[in-house]
Amino acid sequence: MPTDRTRACAPAALAALMTLLPAAAVAEWPAGPDDIVVTATRYPRALQDLPARVTVVTAADLQRLPIERVDEALAYIAGVDQYRSDGAFTPKSVVSLRGTPTTQQGRTLVLLDGVPVNKGATGDVVWNRIPIEIVDRIEVFKGPASSIYGADAIGGVINILTRRPSSKVEALAVGETEPALTVDNERGMLALRTSSGAAPGFYVRGYGFRGYGGGYNSTPLDQRTSKYTQYGNRYYHEDGTSALGGWSWKTGRAEFEYSESNDMRGEGQRIQSSEGLNRRYGLDSCRVTAEGALGDTSWRLLGYRQKELYRRLNESQTSATNYQRVDTVVDRRDYSVQGGVTQPLPLGQRLTLGGEFKSGKVNGLDNYQTTPFTTLNDRGDMDTWAVYLQDDAKPWESGPSILASLRYDAARFYNGFYSDPSNLGLSGPIPTANWDALTWRASARQGVTDSLSAYVSYSRGFRQPSIEDMVLTLVKSGKSVTQGNPNLGPERLDTYETGADYTPVTGLRLSPSLFYSRGWDFIYSIDTGRKYSSGGKLVPISQNQNVSSVDIYGAEAEATYSADPATLMLSYTFNQSRIRDYNLNPAMNGTYLATVPKHEASATVAWRFPWVNLSAAWRYKGWQFAKDQETGPVPPYSTLGFKAWQRVGAGFTLSAALENALNNRFQESTTDMAPGRTVMGRVTWDFR
Repeated sequence: MPTDRTRACAPAALAALMTLLPAAAVAEWPAGPDDIVVTATRYPRALQDLPARVTVVTAADLQRLPIERVDEALAYIAGVDQYRSDGAFTPKSVVSLRGTPTTQQGRTLVLLDGVPVNKGATGDVVWNRIPIEIVDRIEVFKGPASSIYGADAIGGVINILTRRPSSKVEALAVGETEPALTVDNERGMLALRTSSGAAPGFYVRGYGFRGYGGGYNSTPLDQRTSKYTQYGNRYYHEDGTSALGGWSWKTGRAEFEYSESNDMRGEGQRIQSSEGLNRRYGLDSCRVTAEGALGDTSWRLLGYRQKELYRRLNESQTSATNYQRVDTVVDRRDYSVQGGVTQPLPLGQRLTLGGEFKSGKVNGLDNYQTTPFTTLNDRGDMDTWAVYLQDDAKPWESGPSILASLRYDAARFYNGFYSDPSNLGLSGPIPTANWDALTWRASARQGVTDSLSAYVSYSRGFRQPSIEDMVLTLVKSGKSVTQGNPNLGPERLDTYETGADYTPVTGLRLSPSLFYSRGWDFIYSIDTGRKYSSGGKLVPISQNQNVSSVDIYGAEAEATYSADPATLMLSYTFNQSRIRDYNLNPAMNGTYLATVPKHEASATVAWRFPWVNLSAAWRYKGWQFAKDQETGPVPPYSTLGFKAWQRVGAGFTLSAALENALNNRFQESTTDMAPGRTVMGRVTWDFR
């Protein structure tokens, strides 16, 4: 069993380590100005000339951090907020960008090797399916990117790029354990290639993973009040496999990949069911991608299918005779085809024309195993067609880099059906709805000196409502009701941004940014003020509604310093996200958006010795509110972690990570505590 955490720490230990940094810089830092990124334009582009804010996380960065999951690394980036209330035992982790709430993943598009993994039904991402060892780099493109990526990219894009074989034979095996939480995880990869390096040829890659965590009790002591509920450990069982085959030629490559995963997350409460409250995610997906060049013209094609079978066991009891159990089964499916061509033009221009079609479907059943012994059905389909145009230009060598893009999306919701167990909303067929949106981005970067450049941008983002926000009403363990809203419409977000990159000395890079966003018809969870009788108890009803307008002011700063044998990375984020105008409830005007902390900061220092590599990582998250109208305050917290690792020969690396060293049992929500101090041991064999 885990021990209780103590109070939050100050970053004094890190400050002491920072004083040891050498004064001269001879090594490159991650995400240097010469790096090439692909996410901001959909093709390779030099980072130093890009008129946008993109942060790159490398495989070396991931190795330095005392983390277990890919999304945990993103919490150390300025402008990124991550919600993972129960550590590795969290059923649904969320990552948001630029002051948008972590109540929903759907405002930040997540790509895996350029392929969207957000579900059309919810916008969610199954972060637990991505093994950290196969990640080569992560590109985080901040700010609205709807003008080339569409509706899910209103806050930005996170592109996770995985490792491809560069040798004829590559193999990887990982085993890790954490005794206090009874964690036992194994991962492995085998890759073959007919040629070495970048030479043309065929290649294959397969990987698999499995994991078990016995868990911990996440329910705060003052909330363990029901005499009918057994408050036990959160736990998880997970496994997955992937198979990739590819062919590369001189000017391009083509790939096919199939992957599947199964994830069961126990929620730590049990009444009558032997497994207790739990969620299961069964996911399988396949993709076909191809890219190449015909003369000066480059092209890209992509097709994918993603299917998730989601199951949840939900039970509650308020008296000796009021026991209720609902078994939920939801079939979620996504399909898409997209492509684009890029053509160089005179005056240093590159013109891109692209299009996309995607379709999302959801069909959910709530099977009441107790009174009223009924089955409720919620379903709906949504199709989106889009076309976009992008112009990337640098007319003269010493002039500005200019990037402009324009996209038109048309969406149609149909086949909707809505069942409302609270009997307070609509039931029956939902009328067909249509939306369209025109989004754009205009930006420019100018070099001021050899070591200083600055950029400005104006962009509009667009987000359509998720299917389940429209059709699904969910009773949550007899504690609350989230009611579907068939009348939801799309939201818009305009962002004005400026930033700079400054390299005062070799190895030191400073990257500040400022932005202001105005959102219209913002989709936001509201307490309706109505109540629902669940087992003789009145519980509140919330619903996603379109808030008239919101204001988001933000500032970010990143600093990276690399000097062999040390690396230092610092970040700071400020967000002020408020409701500007809500016609249906003027009392909410001026209140802070829920789940958006005002301040976040992090610091990571790593030092390479001949006999061991050491790192320390500190992170701070400020005050936030868990619910609307500035209710459910969540106190600030900070964590401090340490890691040691060393290659010991024949491809083996041993590592040990002390996470949350001061045992701070912080809360990201009003109902769950984090697991506390953990010590994770890991053995990795990497053959190349």
